This record gives sequence, C-alpha cells and structure tokens, in this order.
Amino acid sequence: LRGVSVQVEQMSRQFERAKAALLGLVTGGAGAGLLQLTSDFQRAQITMTQMTGSAEAARKTLADLRALSQQQPFEFQDLQNLTTSLSAFGFKGEELLRTVKAVADSAAGVGGTVEKLNQIGLAIGQIKVKGRLNAEEINKQLGEAGIAASRYLAEELSRQTKKPVTAGDVMKLAEQQRLDANVGLQVILRGMEKQFGGLGASTTSNVIGSQFSKLADAAKFAAVELGEAFTPAARKAVDGPSLELLPGVRRC
Repeated sequence: LRGVSVQVEQMSRQFERAKAALLGLVTGGAGAGLLQLTSDFQRAQITMTQMTGSAEAARKTLADLRALSQQQPFEFQDLQNLTTSLSAFGFKGEELLRTVKAVADSAAGVGGTVEKLNQIGLAIGQIKVKGRLNAEEINKQLGEAGIAASRYLAEELSRQTKKPVTAGDVMKLAEQQRLDANVGLQVILRGMEKQFGGLGASTTSNVIGSQFSKLADAAKFAAVELGEAFTPAARKAVDGPSLELLPGVRRC
C-alpha cells in the first residue's frame, strides 16, 4: 500500500506541474512565466558551459539531455540538476550522459521518485571523488535506495577470481578499503544497466503520471523557444538609447 500511495502522490505532483506549465502559456501571466523559463534555461547553459569548458560542449550536453528526458519519467529540470551534480563530481563527456541514464533508469525501477534519483546520483558521485569504495556508499546509500551494488561487485569478483565471493565478502573488502573506486564504479554502473536498463523508457510509455511529466516538459520547451526568439529584441531594448526618451537628459 505504501508503494501505491507513493505512486499516486507522484502522479498527482506531475499532473499539477503539467497543468501549471500549460496554464502559464495561455494565461495573462504568460509573459512573466516565459521570461522566467527562458532565464532559467539560459542560466543552465552558462552553468553547463563552465562545467564542460566550452559553449559548444554545453549545447551538445543539453541537447543530449533533452533527448534523454523524453525517455525518462523525470522532468528535464530534474535530469538537468542531476547532470550538473554529477559533472561537479568529475563525470565528463559520454561518461556523464551514460551515468545520468543509468541513474535515471535505476531510479525509475526502484520507485520512480526524484528523491531516489538524487539519492542514487549522490552515492555514485561520492564514489567517484573518494577514490575508494566504502561500505557506506555500497550498503547504506545504494543498498537502501534499492541498488544491489554489493551483489554486482560480488559477481564480478567471483568471475575474476574463479572463486565464490559473497556480498558479505565485498563489505569486508570495502571496510578494509581494498576496492578501487574507478574499477568498482564501472562494475556498479554495468550492473545497474543490466538490471534496470530501459525501465525509464518503459515507464514513460506506460505510466500516465510520466506522460503528464512529458507534457509539462513540452510546454516548457515551447516557452523557452519562444523566449529565445524574443531575446535579441529584448537585449536591444535594454542596451538601446533609453536616455534619449527622457527630455532634457544628455548622454555623458
């Protein structure tokens, strides 16, 4: 019952977001909403440019993220926040988008909430920066989120050593800080992809709440495109000879 309650609550939240986004385009306050959405997207471009090192890379990342968001039950803004966070942890280029997709697919498979998305993303990011696999990330953060990281690692170690390795053995190695983070992280991501790969797209196609989320995104993207079209004129108006409109005032 708790799982059903969470799904109903999430669907209601997504419906309200979609309704608000659509109303923002047709009501008298559309101008302010348009400005806000466009400004938010432009700020995202600036942030991503700083993260990736170039405007071109930022545009590509955001375009790839927009395409990915159409196959996930989460809103573009949620995935954008996840991408920014993972980028700050050191994920770059194709590895960044792959990780975002793996985290989103996994979150879709273990509850589909934004909280799960952020919890899994945080744990993956912390593994990346610490350089060692700790029991806390494996068991507490990922395990409690529904990600069987210890099982993924145990299966890989069993394959490599040709000997049975249990999840308990993995936890002991983690406590002794004997697990390399870079290698272990790749094992965990592969395990997530194997177990949850494609669940984001499946959820988006078959769950009505996710379709409301995509409707909200579509409305926001339409608003941003309209706002971008007006941006040059707005800049010209702001930068133009406004002082000439005031009688008796001369330019310095």
